[in-house]
Amino acid sequence: MTAMDMDRRTLLIFNRLRPMHLFKGLKDEFLVEATRLLERQEYASGQVICKQGELTDYFYILDRGKVRLTRAHCRHEQMLEPGDFFGAEALLGEGVSPYTAAAVGAVGVLRLERKEFAALLQKHPALRAGLQLMRETRAWLFSRNWDWLARGENVYLIVRRHLWLLWQRLLWPLVTLLLVAVIFGAALAFLRLTTALWIGGLLGAPVLAWIAWVYVDWGNDFYLVTNQRVVYVEKVALIYDSRTTLSMNALTSVSSETESLADRLIEYGDVSVKTLSRPLRMQAIAYPQLVAALIEEQITRTGQRARETDLTALKNAIRNRIAPPLAEPRAEAPKAEPQRAPLGQRLRRFFSFQLRFDEGDTIIYRKHWWILLSDIWAPSAGMLAAVGVVGLALAGFLPAGITLPIAALVALVLFIPAALWWLYAFQDWRNDLYQVTNDQLVDIYRKPLGRETRDSAALENIQGLRSERPTLWGRLLNFGNVTATIPGKEFTFDDVYDPPGVQEDIQRRIEAVRARKAQRDAARRREEMAEVLSAYYLATQEVERGAAPPRGA
Repeated sequence: MTAMDMDRRTLLIFNRLRPMHLFKGLKDEFLVEATRLLERQEYASGQVICKQGELTDYFYILDRGKVRLTRAHCRHEQMLEPGDFFGAEALLGEGVSPYTAAAVGAVGVLRLERKEFAALLQKHPALRAGLQLMRETRAWLFSRNWDWLARGENVYLIVRRHLWLLWQRLLWPLVTLLLVAVIFGAALAFLRLTTALWIGGLLGAPVLAWIAWVYVDWGNDFYLVTNQRVVYVEKVALIYDSRTTLSMNALTSVSSETESLADRLIEYGDVSVKTLSRPLRMQAIAYPQLVAALIEEQITRTGQRARETDLTALKNAIRNRIAPPLAEPRAEAPKAEPQRAPLGQRLRRFFSFQLRFDEGDTIIYRKHWWILLSDIWAPSAGMLAAVGVVGLALAGFLPAGITLPIAALVALVLFIPAALWWLYAFQDWRNDLYQVTNDQLVDIYRKPLGRETRDSAALENIQGLRSERPTLWGRLLNFGNVTATIPGKEFTFDDVYDPPGVQEDIQRRIEAVRARKAQRDAARRREEMAEVLSAYYLATQEVERGAAPPRGA
């Protein structure tokens, strides 16, 4: 079927549906049939399209404007864009909407009535997978707190690894449990009940703990796709916790693969998300082709948003060049003279144990207290021993020949070197700083009486971020490493408190750098286009006045 065979309305709806990952597997002729079932509906700003807890009879595809999804007692919200869909949760479930959808500004939607929706799914059952993935994603999204998501960041996929992987990992624990059951049965047959119960408990408890650990470990790992990034969250209970992030702007391609016919039958495989550096492999997930199509759609949307931003910048450039705005005089702010802080404030700042603090626009991190404790425990023990000697002398527990002055002298000999050692270790700890500025990461390593090294990496060169808590102490005390991948090397913040939080700080600065770069590029193009239009305007004026062009032109 060609465009000539379709009316304009059908063609417009077809072009709205074709890029959507939900309809990626449908042939054009089937998609055209679906377009004829959809009806257009307009909503005014603030109008409720469907309400949480009420019956919903339509499946909606957003065609124009924005729609906000909210849920009672949930802080997170979704701001849907053209090409997003909603309402399927009610049609696939009990018929009531799990959220409230309200128009933000004037909104145009394409909607499908319940009976036609059911008929469409019956004719094209492959659509059910995409709808079910979105249903599970939003249920998970609205049931938890996602404090590390940025404002305006829309979540399109939250997926664990496939259930088949869980059963593979449970194979040996279940075989072991079966063996324990056989041993327990034999014990019941030949031993007393109490003895058999002890044997069953001693053998069965570790196996049940093993099964529980495998299940929790499987449930803790998941992948998340938003309109800004792809995230892999990996946790090993009490041992390891990491979050790997790839910005959507950095993605170059995405592919899916399955290893066997059996994997394809159960929709089991991997998705590889590629950047200029290392790819992120989404392993052993359900519906890999559908997930790859979803990420491709978000990559395309990211490019479209960038082009729209460029177009807006060019329009503003032309408008300002043709009719430049009047400049207003700016009053210079008086320069504040630097003032020296009081001694007490300087001492409090010196002995500060803050692990994260701001200085202007710069975020500064220190290594965790655990690293400090590992350096100062010995001098601290020495100082405590010195104080203990004086205390024992005052209490009269020392031998008669050791008088208080002698004890005080011994304590002083112990205390002064230990205190100097303690101050050196403390200064060494507070001198090791990690900084996130507006445009770079900085690692400062400075010895109190020695050399200083300073390493930096531009934020615009970062292609991926990974946070991890690789040790048991790190997991219990919430400290670990944050690694930034740049071409040619990795830049690491070691032993910082709350690695996922540090990762989010860096991610937000990266997005700000990219936004500023886009603004600079837009300004440059604006000036270039303004020069071209100015020259064109002058040339047309000369032609209209009959003026001859300059010689040599």
